[in-house]
Amino acid sequence: DAPAQAVIDAAVVAAATAAGKTAEEAAGAAVKARNLTAEDFSREDYEWAYSVITTRAIFPGLLTERERDGDVPLVVLGPLSDSMAHGEGLLKLSYDAEKQQCSFTALQPIKKGDHISVGVGMTSNLELLANRGALLARNPSNFVLMKFQLDSMSDMHYSAREAMMRHLNLSNPMTYVVRSGEMPQGLLASLRIQALTPVEFGVYQKALQTPVTLDNEWRAYRLLISSCNAILNLYATSLEEDNQLLQSAALSRATRSAILLRRQEKLIYASINDWANEAWNAILYAQTSPPATSGPQ
Repeated sequence: DAPAQAVIDAAVVAAATAAGKTAEEAAGAAVKARNLTAEDFSREDYEWAYSVITTRAIFPGLLTERERDGDVPLVVLGPLSDSMAHGEGLLKLSYDAEKQQCSFTALQPIKKGDHISVGVGMTSNLELLANRGALLARNPSNFVLMKFQLDSMSDMHYSAREAMMRHLNLSNPMTYVVRSGEMPQGLLASLRIQALTPVEFGVYQKALQTPVTLDNEWRAYRLLISSCNAILNLYATSLEEDNQLLQSAALSRATRSAILLRRQEKLIYASINDWANEAWNAILYAQTSPPATSGPQ
């Protein structure tokens, strides 16, 4: 299929370039590779090609607008770009379709001897570790997945809640991408629906925009915090224990990466709890503050 062919083309070009071929010869090798049969291209060859792409290629579509300029190709793989570190985005990528040429422009001064890194875009640390064998200590795009699902077994109002969610275009069940310090609107609205009492059913439409009631908001935050705490309790170690383990110089690279990965997941869950506490305090402050006054008309 097309994605597989793109992998093969890019890998063949990379291999030909690494072997000292010119750009024209490398492109010719890719064209020739498109006529390969199953006998010519084994599963081992495909796994090698796939590994080259996932570990060394740049995927411009994942980059932020600051890191790319105009229309960009699906995959970029070349003798210079594949030697760049993947991490903080220090370069902007642009593409000349007519010349089939990629250009990299520094976004800030780079000193002689400094590492040149290209951004990883909206990629989680789990994806980075699985595909590139390394992760970022500070990755603003890192996330955890949180699944919301109404209790169909013990909630006598399950059907009513599900109907409310459908009316608000909320899915049940639904898995949400949650980053540090962020709260998806759909997840919070779903928690508000789950926390409704029958007395509050008549005002469920408010769930998408504002607190339904003060009591309902408190119950929704408690559900969120208890869910995060339950997930944190599933880990074999605490955040403090991970911090202590990382101080050991005897850890293998693989073990250290695994500990860093789970530690950063825990930090996101902890940040969700912090978000809930801060949001609740903000609501209480707004409730007790005097009403804002407008200036002279």
